Amino acid sequence: RIISGWMGLILQKIRKDDVFRQVRRWVTPSENQKNIHIRMGLPASRIDVVPYYAQASVDFPAPPPNGAVLFLGRLSREKGVDILLRAWALLPISGRELWIAGTGAEEATLKKLSKELHLRNVRWLGFVPRQKHDDLWRQTSFSVIPSIWNEPYPLSFLEAWRNRRPFVGSRMGAMAEVLADGRGGWLAKPGCPQDLARQMQPVLDQPSWVEKAGREGYEKILKDNNREVWLERFEQVLEKSLHPNSRAASPPGNFPDVFYGCTLFDSGFLAKGLALFASLKRQGRPFCLHVFAMDDFAAD
Repeated sequence: RIISGWMGLILQKIRKDDVFRQVRRWVTPSENQKNIHIRMGLPASRIDVVPYYAQASVDFPAPPPNGAVLFLGRLSREKGVDILLRAWALLPISGRELWIAGTGAEEATLKKLSKELHLRNVRWLGFVPRQKHDDLWRQTSFSVIPSIWNEPYPLSFLEAWRNRRPFVGSRMGAMAEVLADGRGGWLAKPGCPQDLARQMQPVLDQPSWVEKAGREGYEKILKDNNREVWLERFEQVLEKSLHPNSRAASPPGNFPDVFYGCTLFDSGFLAKGLALFASLKRQGRPFCLHVFAMDDFAAD
């Protein structure tokens, strides 16, 4: 509540200073996030949707028929890991394991819940460095993303797809958007262990479903979520920003000759930050890019 109140004050200050009108283009990774920001007061004509991308793994092995079920992410309340544990308790599983890879504020609470539910086939892997993710996915059949909030565009499902693994996710946010065609995974009612268990059971029982859905997700990476497509979309945004007078959606007012940009990235977003920098250089006009490095690796 304190954080929400503070963000509310910040938003009020931004509106008072008319910051929204002064921004040429806003970029969001999903239509769902675009709609949320329209409700916040951002002009729809100046919001561009540019989904994230991932580099597809080459010759990655097919999902093992009796592989682990993986949750990969931060152990915080909005990620819904407690829902996943309760769903796992409802499944008549023999020989299959649920792997929890990550740390966070809810770790102790979730481990306590696992004991209370008498779950013996749950492995707590802690933080897994990115360089060891391939080994993790080789032993994984599919992943689960049980979030109970509107995920903007979770990178965990892109990581699953790039490694030919499908995912079971919550029917909300970007996950409902990317699985609207029913290819690459399955959706469950948010916050409902019973429905999550219902969606997971046939996936556990049918290895051929897993392999097929994983292949579909991989094909989406190759077609819609690759680096070249991302660059093309982002350069279109830059074109609108750098030449606003040629667009009907351009904001009123005069802008300086120098183009000012702002981005923030950590090690996971390093490639995107460098791609943005390269795109700006190709425009052939003065620019100033402010980069907020979120960790020591990105700062270096």
